[in-house]
Amino acid sequence: MTSLVRIYDRQDKRHYLVDGDRVYTSRPEDPLLRKAAPADASQHPVAQLQAAARFFDEYFRAPYSGIATNDGRFVSRGRLNSGEAAKFAAGEGVRGRRTALEEHLDFFDQSPADGMITLRENFIGWRALGYGTVAAGWQALLSGFVFGRIRTCLAIDIARISEERSGSQDRTRIYDDAGEVERVGCLRQLEFPGGIHAAGFERQ
Repeated sequence: MTSLVRIYDRQDKRHYLVDGDRVYTSRPEDPLLRKAAPADASQHPVAQLQAAARFFDEYFRAPYSGIATNDGRFVSRGRLNSGEAAKFAAGEGVRGRRTALEEHLDFFDQSPADGMITLRENFIGWRALGYGTVAAGWQALLSGFVFGRIRTCLAIDIARISEERSGSQDRTRIYDDAGEVERVGCLRQLEFPGGIHAAGFERQ
């Protein structure tokens, strides 16, 4: 079963963390998900959350943020990377959802999911997006040189990029200073006729 996957309940508007048969949530006074805050089956949809995690595990390559159950109630907010998992195991809290920029970059951070996008993961990500071998190789090298570091063999540190790029004047304007989707900038990039209703960017 999928382990350590964040799931958002659209009905109750609450974040959870599912780890096999165990489900965790947050406390009213603390928005972070913690091991010390297990979900109560009498108050929280524990069985449904476990079923949602199994659904993501069965039908998707990974529980990428944004995929939902068939009824749309439960939405994956991504699996914890190894760094977050270590913090959670040590009793520290983790966010129910990362920034949109971090979630975007998580697509490339899969084997292993540790918060660092290696050149190999970079290449595999571009291939998964439909790029040919040569094009994917160029994209991986280019992004590695632009966003990575020589000392880490062009690996990209997701947390560092989220922090540095969000406030940069050179950013694409798809993400704002907080790393969230910037509605106006995103619409300008997409250039869809008639635009997109703002509700399509509701943060959950």
